[in-house]
Amino acid sequence: FTLSAVMNIDKSFSSLAYVLLTNKKNAKVVKVALQQNGLLHKLYRMSKVDVESLCYFQPSSISLDVAPASSTSDLWPDCIAIPIYKEYKDILNSQWIGNDGNASNITEESDKGDKMPSKTLFSDEVSKLIIGMAQQMCPYSTSVLGNAKKLITSMPRSDDDGSESLNFVQTILHQVLMDFINMFNTDGQIPSKNLSSRLKTKISEQSNNITCPPKLEVMGDCRTLVIPCRALNLNSNLKDDNPCFHKLMTSIASEFNLTKCQPDDLNNDGENIKSITKSEDAYLSGMEASDVIRDLMINLWKMLAQAHRSKRVVRRGEIDPNSKVRESGHSIIWMACENHQEESGPGCKGWITITEQGIKQSFDLTKVMFSRGNISEKIRFGKLVKEDELILDMYAGIGYYTLPALVIGKAKHVYCCEWNPHAASFIRFNLKQNKVYNRANVLEGDSRVRLVEEDILRLDFDRVSLGLLPSSEGGWETAVRALNDAKGGWLHIHGNVPSHERDDWALWVCHQLSIVYYKIYPQQDSDHVHVLCHHIERVKSFAPKVDHFVLDIFVGPILPVELGLELGGKQIGIINQNGNFVECGVELPPPSCALGNGVLDQEWMM
Repeated sequence: FTLSAVMNIDKSFSSLAYVLLTNKKNAKVVKVALQQNGLLHKLYRMSKVDVESLCYFQPSSISLDVAPASSTSDLWPDCIAIPIYKEYKDILNSQWIGNDGNASNITEESDKGDKMPSKTLFSDEVSKLIIGMAQQMCPYSTSVLGNAKKLITSMPRSDDDGSESLNFVQTILHQVLMDFINMFNTDGQIPSKNLSSRLKTKISEQSNNITCPPKLEVMGDCRTLVIPCRALNLNSNLKDDNPCFHKLMTSIASEFNLTKCQPDDLNNDGENIKSITKSEDAYLSGMEASDVIRDLMINLWKMLAQAHRSKRVVRRGEIDPNSKVRESGHSIIWMACENHQEESGPGCKGWITITEQGIKQSFDLTKVMFSRGNISEKIRFGKLVKEDELILDMYAGIGYYTLPALVIGKAKHVYCCEWNPHAASFIRFNLKQNKVYNRANVLEGDSRVRLVEEDILRLDFDRVSLGLLPSSEGGWETAVRALNDAKGGWLHIHGNVPSHERDDWALWVCHQLSIVYYKIYPQQDSDHVHVLCHHIERVKSFAPKVDHFVLDIFVGPILPVELGLELGGKQIGIINQNGNFVECGVELPPPSCALGNGVLDQEWMM
């Protein structure tokens, strides 16, 4: 665990721990007894029994209270879970919560490896107050969360056998695997000596930060957990140089004898077994011990979800850059419940709301894409917009830039165009829930066609957003036509551009826009035309050595006074990073990201 990873842990972060269960009224007495005997785990705090994460339960044979009969029992809400050190789990299981019911004198190692003096764990009176022992997700104590270094040193590390430390996801995977192996190793066929260390070594050697990332993304107000496309993926056909998770799981199933387990042995209820999706289930076809690995993966999703306080796990999909509608490739791989009546829209399985700067953005994450990395650009765009401006959003999505223009910028009116019918319905919903629906019009379809059909281009827009990636080149002529022909206006052009081509791309775009402008206005005095890129904003990294940039370009006959620039007559070029004007050349070669000229191409935009 790195310091930076720990600093991102929120105050409700939890982890799997062993606990003693007692009635709420007896919790203080039991906690004091644990504390006095050095059994109370200082890393965690007491909490209610978490039925959803309860994955192990051993009832006490001498308790005065009756243990709940099942995980759905109404008695659980009256129980409190008190965290204990792992070392005492086996001692209590075999010697104290055993059938003889006698308290035990023990000498054992603490978490720090110190030998502890022989002592009686509890008095008979305290022993009878404990319902049993269990394992569940426990929240970290406030004192530990307030000290990042203390949290790092307190988190589980590898055994002292030279094996490498595991990251958080690897640790959860290790715990789930250990639970399954112990569940099926009732006949002792798998030697228990160094079992944990052997498993850690295998996970460490056969996975990396791609297949088992150290940190996972939590998305939306509902805290949906997002698994990267290539992480924890059983697909054996992934074409890359990373360790194969499919191979790791197959190897573990074989080495630790999981191939002989039967589905009926598994401790999962029917609802959870149904929770794994067909897309994930397809990877198990023909795989050795597929039934066991299926249920193991379901438990892994469940444990990861509980550790992040999530009730839904999705796998991130890849978006086809040649897709006209930019559909999401996300798929839901686990859900805590499946009581969703609607197939689409609010209430469906994929419905999510993401609130940014007070702006609510709701959509079905299996239907449309969403990028959290664009938040700073959304805010910047909203602040650029002025109250009396008429705005055109040619690629609106679910309202990424339309909503900031209306909510932050207080735009007079926004016309938003969207090709994806799902996204078009979601932006209508978002306009209503943000209470700005009366200042917007949604045009569904190709913006280049719909704006002409509806005669919208005559409205003289002050600002046009072209937020399509990797390139919006096919819409530049329409955007220039939409601007106020008397005084001009602003284009905000997004693009995925090789980092070293930043300024060359900006100069080329300005040159191309000037050609478009003279095509539209052939009679315009060439000495009074400005195509000026006033600012280049780097939004985020798109890929190695490729960045998402936005160009703020003014196009028109009269430069805005607020720019404070005195550039004379005709000016076509950019303001560079030093604040100097750089004029476009007469002939500029197209950059590698130009349409029809490289790997970032979109054929459908030609």
